[in-house]
Parts: sequence; C-alpha cells; structure tokens
Amino acid sequence: MKILTMGSPASTYIFKQEVNEIYNGNYNVQTVKEFYTLGHLLSRYKDVKKFAEIFKKNEKLYEFLSWNFEDNFWAKLGDFQPELLVLDLFPEIYFGSLKLKDGTMVTRNFRLMNSVPDDATIFNTKSSDYIETVAQQVECFEKRVHEISPNTKLIINGAKFPIHMSKDGAIKTKYYRSVYKFSVNKINGYNRHWEELDKVLREKGFHVLEFNQKNSAAEVNFPTGEQWYYFYNQSYYTDVQSQIEVLAQSYNLGPTILFLDEDSQMNIEEINQEIVFLNVPGSEENLKVFQKNKKAKKIALKLSAHDYILHGNMGTFYRFVKRTELDTNYPKYKDVHYRVIPPKEDKKYWSNRLLVRMLSFTAHNKTSMLGRNFQRDFKTLKDSVVKNTYILEIGDINLINGSYYTNTKNFPDYEEQVQELIRFISEKYNVKKDEIVLYGASRGGTGAFIHAALGNYKFVAADPVINDMPWYKDSDIHFIEGVREVDLTEKVRSSLENYKRASSDGVILSSSNVGVTFSSHLRLPLEKVTLLDLSMNLYKHPGFNGKTVSIQLSVINRLLMEDNVNVIDSNADLPVGGVVLEIKHLAKNAISFDKIENFRIRLDDIKSSSELEYEKAMKNIYNEYKHIRTDDFFEYYTTL
Repeated sequence: MKILTMGSPASTYIFKQEVNEIYNGNYNVQTVKEFYTLGHLLSRYKDVKKFAEIFKKNEKLYEFLSWNFEDNFWAKLGDFQPELLVLDLFPEIYFGSLKLKDGTMVTRNFRLMNSVPDDATIFNTKSSDYIETVAQQVECFEKRVHEISPNTKLIINGAKFPIHMSKDGAIKTKYYRSVYKFSVNKINGYNRHWEELDKVLREKGFHVLEFNQKNSAAEVNFPTGEQWYYFYNQSYYTDVQSQIEVLAQSYNLGPTILFLDEDSQMNIEEINQEIVFLNVPGSEENLKVFQKNKKAKKIALKLSAHDYILHGNMGTFYRFVKRTELDTNYPKYKDVHYRVIPPKEDKKYWSNRLLVRMLSFTAHNKTSMLGRNFQRDFKTLKDSVVKNTYILEIGDINLINGSYYTNTKNFPDYEEQVQELIRFISEKYNVKKDEIVLYGASRGGTGAFIHAALGNYKFVAADPVINDMPWYKDSDIHFIEGVREVDLTEKVRSSLENYKRASSDGVILSSSNVGVTFSSHLRLPLEKVTLLDLSMNLYKHPGFNGKTVSIQLSVINRLLMEDNVNVIDSNADLPVGGVVLEIKHLAKNAISFDKIENFRIRLDDIKSSSELEYEKAMKNIYNEYKHIRTDDFFEYYTTL
C-alpha cells in the first residue's frame, strides 16, 4: 500500500517506526514537507516565490516560502501515485494564511515571520468565513489531487491539541508548563475551530479520522527528543494507524481485517486475517479490561494460542496481529526481536564481554506488545557494567504477556532460536563463552536461568518467577491459561541436567522474606547453582528488582571479569612478562625494584618518548636488567 502523508508531524510521523512501535514498516510511505496550508499549495508557485523575495534577509523564512511545492509536492504526487493521501489541517488551524491582493494564499508561519506586509491580509480562524472557505479549499485540493493521481483516496486526519501530557506513555494530570506553554483555554479554542471544521468536512462526505482525546497525549519523552503538542504518545499513533487500515480495507487496500466481539462464536483456528480487532467495551482501554470480561479474555487467549499477539488498540477494539509477521524498529533474528547496546567507550581495555538481558514485567497492562514485553528500561546499565561489554536485550514476543522465553505450541522452536541468537551475537562481537553472562529479573530471571542452563552459560537471575501459580490464581494476570505451563520447575530442572559449570557461575538472588517466589527456588537442584538469600526488609516480589540493583550489578560484574582478575601471592602469579613500567618513571629512577624480577615496556610508550628520556631509562636499569625479547606490543626485561 502506497501512502503519502502531509500537514504536520501529527500525520507525517504516523508511519515512522522510530515513533510508532505498532507500525510494521510494511507500507510504501512518503512524506511531504510540513506546515503548508492548502491555500498555499493551491496557489501558483511563481506568485508565492515572488512574495518570498520580500523576506530574503530572513534566511529561514525565505527558505520556507521558497520551497518549490510544484516540484516537491504536485510533481511528487504524480510520480508516486499514492493509494492513500493522509493529511491534517494543523497549518490551517494554527498558522492560517496571508491573503495577497491578487488572491494568492501564503502560509502565515509566525514562528518565522515577525510582521505582516502592508499588502497582505491575515486569514485565520478569526475570519468570519474561515471554516467554510477552508472546507472549499479541501474540495479544490481533492479535485486537483484526482486530476494528477486519479486513484488516490484522501483521508483527513482529525488530529487535535491534546488536553493531556504523558510521560513514558503514562498520562499525567498536568502539563509541564516549562515545556508546554498554552493555557487550557487556548488549547480548547484551537480544538473548537478544528472540531467545527471536521464537522463540515464530514457533512461534505470526507473521511475524517477520530481523535481520541481521552487516551491521546503530548509525550514529553518523545522517542526523537522533540517536544510539542503534535508529538504524541503511542496510544495516538496506534489509534490513528488502525483507523487508516480499517478505511483502507473498505477500499480493498492494506491488510485483511476481521472484527470480533465478546460473543463471537467463530472458530478461532479458522481465522487467517492479518489483523483481528476484538471489541471489549469497558471503562479502561488497557489490558485490565480483560480481567473484568472473562468471555473476551477467553477469546484473547484462543487468539494467542493461534499465534496472534495483542499489539495496540483502537479505542475499545484490541488489535491482534500475527506474531510471525511482526516487524519493529529493532533487528530480528528469525522470529526473535532484539537490540544490541554497544559499550559506552570504543577503547579496548580487554577482550569483549556479552551481557544477555532477558526482560522483566514493568508494564503488564499496556496494549503495545513492545510496551509490555520489550520495553526500554534500565538505560544506565551500560554505564554500570565492566568495560567492553556489549548488552544483548531480547524481547519476549510471544502470546500476550510473553512465555518466559520458553517453547509453546504456537512457537515450538522459541528456545532454539534464542540460543542461536546468543551464539550469533557472541560470534559477531568475538566474545568467548566464558565471558558471556545471562541476566534477568522476575520473568527475565526465569528466561536467563533456563537459557543459561540450556547453553551452559554463566547467569544471574534476580527473584525469578519459576512457578506462576500465585499470579494464575490472581485472575491469570499473565494470560497463560491453556497456552503455556503454569509451573516451570520441571522445565528448569531438565534444562539444568547438562549444566556443567561450577555452581558459583549460576547465581539466583532471592529472599526468604519473599516466600511467593523463594518457595519455588527451594525446589530446584541447588547443588547445581548458588541460591543467595538476601535478608532485607523486603517482603513483596514487585519491589525486589528495583531495591537490589546494586547487588545484581556486583554479581554480574564479578562473573564478567573474574577470568581477568588474579590473586597475586608472588612473582610467579604475575602475567607472562611481569609488570608494565613506563619510560618516564624509569628515566627518573622512580620505581622500587625490590620485588620485580621481570617487567615490560609498551612499544607505544617507547615511540612517544624522547630519545634522551629513553636513554636515561635504559641507563638506570642497565646494571640490574637485560632485554630478552620484543613482540608486537612490548619489550621484555628480566634480572641479570
């Protein structure tokens, strides 16, 4: 499906995977430069360009007004021939236009334009005929679009100024006024005009997408770092994309879609549509709604068993997509989604390490699969592990809330694919097996434990949930009934059968004060691993991970670096060649040689030292030490 988007970021960002984690990247999408009114685009370019000459000293404004929309929009439209053209009318509502004496309309970009020329009239929402005139411009715009691209369907994105701000997806009661300056009255004023325009356009037969004011918000931690009212939270992008896809199907375009409700009697195993929308009315538009609607939950579980994953929602319609067809902004090894976080520094301190992180639950109820099972958290981890450590984070993209990285009937080779991915990444970055550590907490701890056992790796599992029975009894909040084993104890036991490492290489961090998980840890073959009981004033599983981060890091770093740390009792314990000394210290006779039998000097140090300094150094050691060999990195010396 070919889609052209324009207007403002409210539309041009809908199909950016960096921003919209629901988007699969499976459409041919192009964008048009933002913030031009339709009146501007319907005018003659040569007249707009002539007007732009007035502002030649204002480089940014001149560049904006001089943009050749004849070539970069209308000609592009003709070449591209999109099936859908999605635009919003933010430029009309926010900027308005300048109307010149000859009828030319020019976008009034007051972000760049400080004053209005004498021969221009402001035309905006304060103008008496504004709404009807803009609606007529939309009709003229559609007519010209069809003259150039006859099969293009025009979709108006009814975006609005959100009345809420969100932070990491969570809607807040107030805006941060240091970032978002508009008053509530100003926001409501813009939206009132926008809604009036939407109403007129719908009456004229245009498709206008709904704006979900309840769940849409301005996201302060937007993925690109930008902040303004049209940089929205994920809920907005999911909702708008879904509406576009539903419209596309009515035109026989885009993905195949099926709608179900809680009373649907369809045989789920016969469903093969690319997207399934399950309507679950409720006061909340997140996964909590399924805890109150058992019939809908039963259908959701059947869909997950049929290899669909819940990924987003359009209001009360929950969006299920085929697991095997999910593509994201992250790399994918076969069907396993992952990301690699490189070391903080490029400098080579020692051989590369690899920390494989399996992710825990942090947002059970988000409708985005990535929000639930592949969230971006622990962003400081790369700052806290030993040098030259690559971090491989693996998403648990299976079922509804993941399968703890274990095989299921719908994904029978999940474990094999994860093991292959770990080998693939370790080979790519030249990491030896003894310098790989698997790590996770809660669900991720279980995944790290099992996969370390399967692959014979070191691991740190922080309070792993081996037996899900307490959560299963609590309304099955992890969505596992009938789709995976509730108790994974036997799975862990069998995985450990071929674990050949020392028990100190596999560490479970737990607490007897948190009996809900500790009781299942006691059932494991503890001769194979090390179970550490942290006797903290902590009694709840959800708080364990956050309160023990420093302890987790200490164990992780010990396992990552232990092969490069030596206990020295005598010279015999030193690395081959002995200690490394510097020319400048040798030249100043500043070294105590009492216990030094052998030493090395770096060739790079010799090259960077002056000839005089090198001669002094050699003179000072001449009577006690002799040079015995040189390799690619060092000169080696030993006692006479």
